[in-house]
Amino acid sequence: LDRQPGEPLLQVADAQIEDCPYQARRPFSDASVAELAQGMRAVGFQGVLIVRPHPDPLRRREGLYQLAYGHRRRAAWRRVCAERGEASLLPVVVRELSDERMLTIGAQENLQRADLDPIEEAQIVDWHQRMFAQLSQAEIGAMLGKSSDWVSIRARVHRLPDALKQRLRERPRAISQMLELSALAARRPDEAERLADRIVAEQLTLEQVRALVRGYARPGQAGTSDRENENNRRGA
Repeated sequence: LDRQPGEPLLQVADAQIEDCPYQARRPFSDASVAELAQGMRAVGFQGVLIVRPHPDPLRRREGLYQLAYGHRRRAAWRRVCAERGEASLLPVVVRELSDERMLTIGAQENLQRADLDPIEEAQIVDWHQRMFAQLSQAEIGAMLGKSSDWVSIRARVHRLPDALKQRLRERPRAISQMLELSALAARRPDEAERLADRIVAEQLTLEQVRALVRGYARPGQAGTSDRENENNRRGA
């Protein structure tokens, strides 16, 4: 992802660069951008951004690009330029990149940081499963530097109802607890949401959630299989 010998360096206006379509992260935390901006105030923009010509022919003719790598540095430099009242110009290297390569670059940029929440991780897994449908979960895990269990759990997280995903954002370590509610959410969504609120507010454990879910389960549907429970634990 570094600039290669002989690659031309262009100065491109920020307005000409769209975000990567495979950027799972929500807006960067203000603290992380502020820290990077502080360094830029002293020494200027360091490094380069990697962009590709816009894949839409019309927008490409208009001189637009898509950002492949460097989203946080771009956000920080925007802040510095706004403070100075200057136009934001960015040093970029332009490369022809496929959607598959854009996806893997975005995953590398995101997963090398520790502050992704489970919903963002699940979005990355879903993109990979759709882009590389011929690959197994173990092979996708190898691409991401994760185990097949990790991929399996994030795939299930992606299928959770939006209401449960929102509660999981509020308590990111409660993956297993929220997954335990998935079957109940299909039958009794209001009850599942109430239990999800309790998971967040009362810090319920997985065992407590299972006991509560069994109270709603029909005969023969109580609990989950030992194999699924073990997968939940290892994936979380």
